[in-house]
Amino acid sequence: VGGATQQLFSPMVMVFSVALLTSMLVAFFAVPMFSSRLLHPISEGKGFLYKLVNAFQNLYKAIEEIYRGMLAWVLRHRLATIGIGIGSFVLSLFLIPVIGLEYIPALSNVITITVKTPVGTRLEETDKVIAEAEKYMAQVPDFINYTSYCGSGGRGAFALMGTTNPDQSGSIIGRLKPFRELKQPVSVTKEWLREKLKNIPNAIFSFMEMTSFLTGGRGGMADIDVEIRGDDLDTLAQLANDLKERMKKIPGVFGVDLSWTSGAPEYRVIIDREKARTFGITAGQIGSALYTLLGGQQVTYYREKDKEYDITVQAPASLREWETNLKRMPIYSPVTKSTVPLEMVAKIELTTGPSLITRRQFRRSVDVTASKGNRALGDIVRDIQRELNKMKFPPGYITAIRGAEESRREAFSGLFIALVGAGFLIYVILASQFESLVHPLVIMTAIPMALIGALLALLLGGETISVLSLLGILMLAGIVISNSVLLVQFINLQRERGLETKEAIMVAGPIRLRPI
Repeated sequence: VGGATQQLFSPMVMVFSVALLTSMLVAFFAVPMFSSRLLHPISEGKGFLYKLVNAFQNLYKAIEEIYRGMLAWVLRHRLATIGIGIGSFVLSLFLIPVIGLEYIPALSNVITITVKTPVGTRLEETDKVIAEAEKYMAQVPDFINYTSYCGSGGRGAFALMGTTNPDQSGSIIGRLKPFRELKQPVSVTKEWLREKLKNIPNAIFSFMEMTSFLTGGRGGMADIDVEIRGDDLDTLAQLANDLKERMKKIPGVFGVDLSWTSGAPEYRVIIDREKARTFGITAGQIGSALYTLLGGQQVTYYREKDKEYDITVQAPASLREWETNLKRMPIYSPVTKSTVPLEMVAKIELTTGPSLITRRQFRRSVDVTASKGNRALGDIVRDIQRELNKMKFPPGYITAIRGAEESRREAFSGLFIALVGAGFLIYVILASQFESLVHPLVIMTAIPMALIGALLALLLGGETISVLSLLGILMLAGIVISNSVLLVQFINLQRERGLETKEAIMVAGPIRLRPI
């Protein structure tokens, strides 16, 4: 398992491994020693401890009698038992689409909402939109406090959100009470906010989860990220807007947006190649010069008293503000051995274009992003894939579903490989231990039976199948394997003492029920 899953759970795996190794050493050495020193017979009929133990013994005997009766029925109806087990396992697999799949469920009591307004929106208007959203958040009693950012205060985050103008972006971070003090689940609060935020016009709201920071791609920190790749910007925009409208109609999808939008004002430099050739200037030299003069470029640094200061070359602010000044931007000519104004070799036009152009594998791309509501991510992705199949893409244009879904597929495939590898190692170890090829198979049948209970527990608890639940299933598989080994070992011991197989099972089952 790699990627974000490896970073998240590697420490946990190490802790589990050390804990299991330590528990084994304690069981082998410490428990026998402490038992010999500390355990003493309890006098019959005396003390609170005896009454407590006696009550437990009575309860356990009742459970043991029920188990003994069920075990006798199972041994009399072996084929029916096998059929019920296989049927229950197959039927439990049909629960997977009902339960749903996702990468990592939201576990944080912090709700972060990002806001994006149309291109050209002034900072004051964006601030009004955030203020409207704050009014809805103030109606939620579970919030302890919330903080909002608008404009350049969160410039770094806005770059990740797919916008180059922070005036059109903002965010609200709300901290909820501890989980035990909440009047309603976090998911209910989010769903209520989603419905209320739809009433605010000219704004796109997205909810950021903890997993979004790990899985969010270039299109933003979103649960859902559908990437479209191609060559022509106009065709990409048309396909992306078509998919955007389709995704808005999918249940559980909220805050559909594009990684870039058209209409952003920009200056376009159109090079006159004949004039540029006359001055010995190439297009690359013009681009490099504009990059340095407008954006600045570090050329060296200055050190004083163990402190370093970057020295950046950049054109004066007066040359970077207006179109007329940009035309006078000096470009060095190797022919004249001096600088010439930019307007001598190029034409500057004020036009509009995409706010952000991204490339993946040397091709232009656009991301259609969205947040998920109170619905499993796997179900939403299936609906999106169905809509993609309905769309007609020109030759050479491809799509890919990324974000949390991509991380989920990678994590699930890695865990599946780990499960298969662990199963093989368990079988080899058990086969060498029992000197039999059949006994390990008998022991490992406990895994699919345990899976039935795990899926039912997820369904009844309203949880989804995620990386966390899969890790729990893996640990559950280890527990049931250990229990099965204990039971099979004791059954074999009773058979070595001369009992028949059925008698050995009837004796070993109730006895080993207590430690198991």
